[in-house]
Amino acid sequence: TRRSSDLYLRYSMAQRDKYKLLEWLHRAEAESDVLAWRAGGIHLWPFIRHKITYEYVHVKQISLPFPIRTFRKVQLIFKGAFECLQLMLSRKAIDFIFLSKATYRAMINDVWMDRFCDSIIEFAGAEARRKSLILESGVDMKYRKPRFRNESVQGVQGILYLLGILAPVIGRIRKSQYTLSGFSEFKQRFSELVDVRLTLSEQVIKKQFDRVLVLADFFEWYLKRVEVKKVFLVCFHEEYGYAMTLACSRLGIPSVDIQHGVEGRYHYVYTPYLKIPATGFDLVPDKFWVWDTISFDNILNWGNENHTPFLGGNVWLKHCQANKVDVNLELSKPVILVSLQPLEDALPDMLLEAMRDTANVYYWFLRMHPRQFSERQLLEDRLDQYGLLESVNLNEASNLPLPVLLNLASVHITQWSSVVFEAFEMGVPSIVIHQTGKMMYQTEEFEKDFVYFSDTADDLKMKVGELKDKKRFLENEQVAYADRVKSFVNF
Repeated sequence: TRRSSDLYLRYSMAQRDKYKLLEWLHRAEAESDVLAWRAGGIHLWPFIRHKITYEYVHVKQISLPFPIRTFRKVQLIFKGAFECLQLMLSRKAIDFIFLSKATYRAMINDVWMDRFCDSIIEFAGAEARRKSLILESGVDMKYRKPRFRNESVQGVQGILYLLGILAPVIGRIRKSQYTLSGFSEFKQRFSELVDVRLTLSEQVIKKQFDRVLVLADFFEWYLKRVEVKKVFLVCFHEEYGYAMTLACSRLGIPSVDIQHGVEGRYHYVYTPYLKIPATGFDLVPDKFWVWDTISFDNILNWGNENHTPFLGGNVWLKHCQANKVDVNLELSKPVILVSLQPLEDALPDMLLEAMRDTANVYYWFLRMHPRQFSERQLLEDRLDQYGLLESVNLNEASNLPLPVLLNLASVHITQWSSVVFEAFEMGVPSIVIHQTGKMMYQTEEFEKDFVYFSDTADDLKMKVGELKDKKRFLENEQVAYADRVKSFVNF
């Protein structure tokens, strides 16, 4: 069918020509009056641009069985009412709100810790810890418990779901004024450039952004009620993230996006805007907490003083370096860490061949992406085809905190995962095994002898052998780092 053909073409293009998609997107942006697209006075271009790229990057989503899905949705309706009541009755003094998701929690010392929010809060000191609150949505409609410092967390998954149900009704009553003149011509031009039909419609944009507006009203009410000084967001480009950012903009509250993965000019959300209003976008945070100078320079190149970067580093890595985690593993061979990704070909043949040929030389640790946990059986079947099921480590590799694994690893391998950044920061050489990774990490920021590319099993085996003794051991400067975090949080 035309629909399935489009999906296949989109997926293929996204994997092979990511940079081309962004080039075409920028060309279409330059040729169109994208700043004319508004909902009331709100510029919609960041929201629309994200929706366009999401349509073309065919990300595989986890689908729960229908009975489980239905049961959890009913649970969420009641949970939403309960969570609203909790927020209304709470009298806690709050200066700092962190909006996050259970996806970003990692098990450390038998509790689930938010890798980014909890780490910042811990470095920020006792006073900030006392006046901080994490608003958390779920993963697969569930939370991860027991949480680290549970008293500083308020679940909002039920609230988000409940407001999502009410949004169409509220939207019909509100009748927001949308201006999307020229969008049809933009669609036609972009479809010509990529040679695949763009299906995103004005009706879908309005329906989805109506949800953002309803959520923004809720967050605005809550932020005014608790008199927050600053808001931090992990993954601001979720619908509830856009809503929180919009609420902050309305109230003049500083908003900060916390880097949680690879960014830079080849990321669909963080690639530079060619057109930005003089006062900035209401849907884009004021500040961007970034890990490295690549991401820093990318945001700086937007050229707008309303959206600026802060070089905060990877706070989760810093936290794990400052707080030792005991690992009960006996390792007599070098550990090779593989960061998997939720792709159609998550375990390429060349990687499996290299693993099979060196299973008696290295410990192979395969770290699943959070979206792959429900598909573990498929990965195991693939490993079994090469006789590797008993030779690799999936359990500890997927459950131990990443910094702990990088401490153990001699070499890191991935297609193009952002773990390359974390590995680089912790002194572990990386090998990327996909053309997209080669394109993304070809930069002077990474030393030429620290990020390699391989596309055959023999070459991969050779490079692993050459790199296994090249790990760097870095000095720890926790006191100075903690002072920088405190200064930024309280500024």
